[in-house]
Parts: sequence; C-alpha cells; structure tokens
Amino acid sequence: MELYDDKTTFTASVFALREDQMLPLHDHPNMYGLIKCIHGTLQIDSYTPESESDDELLVSKCHSLVIDRYSKPVVLQPKTGNIHAISSVGGAAAFLDILAPPYGDSNKCHYYKIVASPSKETFYLRQMSAPSWYWCETALYTGPGVDHQTHKPACGQ
Repeated sequence: MELYDDKTTFTASVFALREDQMLPLHDHPNMYGLIKCIHGTLQIDSYTPESESDDELLVSKCHSLVIDRYSKPVVLQPKTGNIHAISSVGGAAAFLDILAPPYGDSNKCHYYKIVASPSKETFYLRQMSAPSWYWCETALYTGPGVDHQTHKPACGQ
C-alpha cells in the first residue's frame, strides 16, 4: 500500500506478509531503506557484497536480525545490507517501508538467489529474474494525506 511518493525525495509504503511468507532477496540500488515493523515479527536477512567473483557471483556477508513493533527501525544503506529478504515469523506481519530516493529509471529493483555458502558468514549471490512464486497485491491507501508543506513549530517556537 503506497502511502506517499513525491518522485524526488522519498516514497513510503506499508507491506503486509501472511504467516510464514517473505519478500524475496532483492535490492534497492543507490537507495536508503528504512524498515519499521508495525505488526507481528519480521526476520531481515541483509547481505553486503564484498567482492565479485570471476563468474559474476557477489561474494557477500550476511547479517540476520529479528524485529517486532517495539524494535528500532532498520536502516539499509546503498552499499551496506542493501540486498535483503524480509520474512514474517510466527504469524502475519506488517512494516512501514521508506525508500530514498524513490524508484526511478536508473535504480530499478533486482532479485538474487543464493548459489553457495562456503561458510556460515559468506554467501555467493547471483542476480536473477523475479521468482515465479512471488506476487504482490496492492491496496489503495484511503487515510489522511501526507502534508509536505513546511510546518511552523508548535507553541510559537
């Protein structure tokens, strides 16, 4: 559910995952991502490429964490943890997703698969087309609008 997209600074959306479902391993090239769990529990597996092998595999380190609505937001940076998968844990889950800058012609999402893991920390990733099992329904946001105008501080400050 897209909440806001101004095409230049950021986009904000809410994603809902059914029990034991996931968003596949993907990236947001040259973008920052902020993930805030708002319902249930999420597992985020984020990968940071360290090098590229001769056969175009990304040699990456993985960082996994489990968050719930009481957890601080998770920030994914353009070069650190940007390749990631998000899974619901123990039931349905939902999260707020903010991307900056928003998607454009030069930063489209890519999907990846793990092709090998020579150690507990190292993973070889290969870019692929979107998984055939992945689909996404959209819902229209009908709540209050996001006011992007400059606001005066409260109490005359």
